[in-house]
Amino acid sequence: MAIREGSPSIAGAYTWLAYDEATHHPLQHVHHNDGIPVLTCGDCGFSGCWPLECRIEVREDRVVWCDFANPQRGPNSAAGEWSYVGFGPFEFERQAYEHALQALIAGS
Repeated sequence: MAIREGSPSIAGAYTWLAYDEATHHPLQHVHHNDGIPVLTCGDCGFSGCWPLECRIEVREDRVVWCDFANPQRGPNSAAGEWSYVGFGPFEFERQAYEHALQALIAGS
């Protein structure tokens, strides 16, 4: 998709969120359908610049990342919509996921 629009270097140009952004969305607040940024712009690091968002479903024993999108490349963008069909879903054991978040918080 990036090649098709003439910008091959932007494909996959993501990095992990900074601590404060990653922990901004505690598990009790992700039971909705809004896109949650899980990766951000690899150049500037600002999540609003080039986010990769997904829906995060918190289940009894699993956390699921699904329905990935880049809002910069949605149906109304000048470059056209990028499809992430076939990417994910990614499932995590909930207890391990929560421990990883706690370790991130404790290490800050």
